[in-house]
Parts: sequence; C-alpha cells; structure tokens
Amino acid sequence: MKKSIVLIISLLAIAVIASSTFSWAHRQGRSGHSGMSHGECVNHAGKKLSQEQREQLSALRHRFTDETVETRTAIANLYNEINMKMKTSGPDRNELVSNGNCPGNLDNSPAK
Repeated sequence: MKKSIVLIISLLAIAVIASSTFSWAHRQGRSGHSGMSHGECVNHAGKKLSQEQREQLSALRHRFTDETVETRTAIANLYNEINMKMKTSGPDRNELVSNGNCPGNLDNSPAK
C-alpha cells in the first residue's frame, strides 16, 4: 500500500512539474516576443508588400550593408582590440582612453 501511494504521489509531482514546464510559449521567454527573430518579423511583414516594394526593400538593405561595411568593420576591430587589452593581467584604463579607443571615436584619432 505504501509503495503504491509513493508511486502515485511521485507521478503526480512529475506531472505538475512537467505541465508547468511545457506551458511556456515556444522561445517566448521574458522578451515578450512571440518567438520571432528580427529576420522572421521582417519577412512576415514583407508578405504584405508588393513584389516591387520587396525589391526596393531588398535593394535598400543591400545599400545599407554596403554603405556601413567600413563602420561595422571599425567597430568590430575596436571591440576586438579593447577585448584583447581587457583580458590582460592588468588592463590600463588610461591607455585605452588615451589611444582613442572609446565609443564614438572610430577614426582612431585621439580622444578629446
């Protein structure tokens, strides 16, 4: 009798835990989004566009990517440089700032 009661209580506990675990929306989490990434959201919105509008939007995305490649590369290089210096045993804040490696200063000119 005791074994059957323990077994039933264990199964009920597992069922309660499993039901609360599986009740969360897929990939929703705390962000409040319905599981769509940025690209999925844009593609979903693009279904309402005409073919000409989709082509214009695609051309605009390509133009943006082409025009910002230098800036994005400079940001990535700056991030990598700062990250490498921060991983040293004794990162020097003054050295990082004096070399112009601060946000908003991507042309590597000295910080003002």
